[in-house]
Amino acid sequence: MRLKAGKNAQPSAACVDSQSVKKGGAGQEGGYDGGKKVNGRKRTILVDTMGLLLCAVVHSAKRSDQKGMTLLAIWFASLWQSLQLIWTDSTFGGKVFTAWIKETFGWTLEVVKKKEGQKGFEILPKR
Repeated sequence: MRLKAGKNAQPSAACVDSQSVKKGGAGQEGGYDGGKKVNGRKRTILVDTMGLLLCAVVHSAKRSDQKGMTLLAIWFASLWQSLQLIWTDSTFGGKVFTAWIKETFGWTLEVVKKKEGQKGFEILPKR
């Protein structure tokens, strides 16, 4: 699909985000996401610039976005060695974490911030 769109087969840029969802059935690992006020699970998802799924991990909602990104990176980094830049929101930021991601995986994390005064949902450039 990337080739049909005139892009390289292997992406050099991507976007990562997470979503907390209520726990479904019995026996599933759960946890409480205090920020979203959800008891359940969290999905951390990496997509390319076309929105195509590169990889995803599902984990306890109590795990932070940075820890979810760490799982994703450790499990899938070998598949995406072409990646250079990953756009994120501020929950994935932090100098220590972004430096560790760069040193360990060679990826630059760039935080895309909301526009000043923005309220509610609005599509952000690159995210």
